[in-house]
Amino acid sequence: TVAIQNELDTIIESLINNEKLDSKESLLNYAFIISNVKISKILLSKKLVDVNCKFYGDRIQSSYNYYYYNQDKKVSKTALLQAVKKNDIEKIELIINHPEFDKEKSLLKDAISLSITSKNNNCFKKLINILSIKELNEFKCENKSLSYLLIENNNDEMFEELLQNPEFIVANDDIIDCIFNLLSINEKSFHFMSLLIEYDKKHNKSLNFDHYSFLTSIRVESTGMSSDDLLHELENILSLLDENTKNKNFY
Repeated sequence: TVAIQNELDTIIESLINNEKLDSKESLLNYAFIISNVKISKILLSKKLVDVNCKFYGDRIQSSYNYYYYNQDKKVSKTALLQAVKKNDIEKIELIINHPEFDKEKSLLKDAISLSITSKNNNCFKKLINILSIKELNEFKCENKSLSYLLIENNNDEMFEELLQNPEFIVANDDIIDCIFNLLSINEKSFHFMSLLIEYDKKHNKSLNFDHYSFLTSIRVESTGMSSDDLLHELENILSLLDENTKNKNFY
């Protein structure tokens, strides 16, 4: 793996072509996880590695049903997760287009979540494109939907892009959960709340502000916003809540 890390392509090719090479002893699956695209292509072309292999800290599991070491450790990475971490679009394409790619074994949901938290929008778009509309709408990672994850990470660009998809659904419960989360005020709370309310008016038509005590849930925490910006954001949110509430006793 030292040669992989140093990207010594010639040495790698020589090693792979060595008939005495033991893929287990050489930890080629781990080498595949950390390798660049050029070397990854070489490793895959020789069919010496598992495109869905998982790395457990210092332990490797192969989806070919044999284990190098004890597999009881929590998975820390797959080749797909590592590619997202590095924002390596070419390696992501290599992995997801491989005929043996498996969404579950490669931890696709975790990779999508990582692309959101690390704000790698190109990775995010590439990964959600391989989801069916059913998978997109039923997506949950650590019990969080795509909408919730995007809003939680202030990614309005990708959230708005998803809303342009007429088949994408923001469930009623998601809308409520997201609004309550947005009441921990930040610079995008009002914008996201406006999007959610507008979406509900066009599609779900189920949001009833009279049933929830939104006002008492407002939290002002450390946001990095100036006092004036925070006050402006808060005023906009209060106005939005007031506009959409019939029973003014919600205060």
